[in-house]
Amino acid sequence: MICSRKYFSPSSANDSLVLVKRVVADVMRYSMRLSEVLEMLEAAEKARDNGRIMQLGTFFSAVAGQLRSCLEELDELGIVMTDSAMGIIEFPCIADGTEVRLCWRHGEQAVMAWHEVGESYPVRRPIHTLPVTPDLEPIAV
Repeated sequence: MICSRKYFSPSSANDSLVLVKRVVADVMRYSMRLSEVLEMLEAAEKARDNGRIMQLGTFFSAVAGQLRSCLEELDELGIVMTDSAMGIIEFPCIADGTEVRLCWRHGEQAVMAWHEVGESYPVRRPIHTLPVTPDLEPIAV
């Protein structure tokens, strides 16, 4: 299967946040729940409580499936989850002929920053410094 890469403008990234905010909140919730269940599972294994291990294992699998579905939904949209605990996602973007990442963190009202490919959220720059026409339509390559 050949998938075309999706690119976003700041405007199209912000337009997608109506849906994306909900999905990212779900990812964060499922990720936290998996961590909690993993701790309980480890305790059950130490106690050699086979009944509890089976119960928690089934629950772990169900939550992992829900998390996987959310991550697949982001992937289908062309969005990359970079930190599920903090709710950080990246939108691929073309700026002045170069691929960069628009970045957003759960709780922010809009996409307000970007960084170079290979850099991370802590080194982000304000969106107004992005060398791209703000009204650029999203393109697929």
